[in-house]
Amino acid sequence: MTFEIVLNKVSTFTSKLGAPLIKLAFLNGNLIGAAELKFHEMDIYPQYKDWIGGVYVSAEERGHGIGSLLVKEVISEAQKVSVKKLYLQTDNLDGGLYCKFGFKPIEQVNYKGNQVLVMCKLL
Repeated sequence: MTFEIVLNKVSTFTSKLGAPLIKLAFLNGNLIGAAELKFHEMDIYPQYKDWIGGVYVSAEERGHGIGSLLVKEVISEAQKVSVKKLYLQTDNLDGGLYCKFGFKPIEQVNYKGNQVLVMCKLL
């Protein structure tokens, strides 16, 4: 995702419990990251609800744990509203940072021209 896409999404959400929700990270007043709690993500999986998506960290701030912090915050918000399973898709086919949070692979698929790994975490 580009910064502009994330910024446009931010303007459509309000602060509340449950999906849809965006957690934001700021540094010195500048937006440096975002992550979403969504109802649905992939139209090929209509049976799966409650997704983490839109995880973005600015290129300059990657590698400092901001993505992990945002994922942790979204998981916490999902738990507050009694989400039982949280899904995600990632183009990192080994699961990347999501593995350390207990997400397990479900399936690798070609989705809209991209190979992605679909993962799930029981909360």
